[in-house]
Amino acid sequence: MTEFTQNELQMIADLLDQCADRLGNDGCNDSWLPDTDENWELIQQMQRRNSKDPRDWDTRKDVTNERGLFIPNFMTPAYFAHKIRELLKIREMNEPEIQGNANTTADQRGRRGRLR
Repeated sequence: MTEFTQNELQMIADLLDQCADRLGNDGCNDSWLPDTDENWELIQQMQRRNSKDPRDWDTRKDVTNERGLFIPNFMTPAYFAHKIRELLKIREMNEPEIQGNANTTADQRGRRGRLR
């Protein structure tokens, strides 16, 4: 499977941020996930990224009802945009000679200019 280029990942992150901004302006921000431990962990990560203040973090009981686990819909794309940008930072740190060299060969980049 072909990997995303740095530019493609940046575009995805930008689009996710735009999506989060638009969803944040919706009249209703309800989004529900199945009540699983994995989804609860994901919600906790999203809440901690959204606010560093523990008073802003919900308990599982606060967000759970018969529909599942509640999360404001704008937090999901914002969280994934953040994760993509973290991935981009890691890639840049691991491949500085390829990222910063204008003379990078096609073989180093792989097919169609994609970084390996």
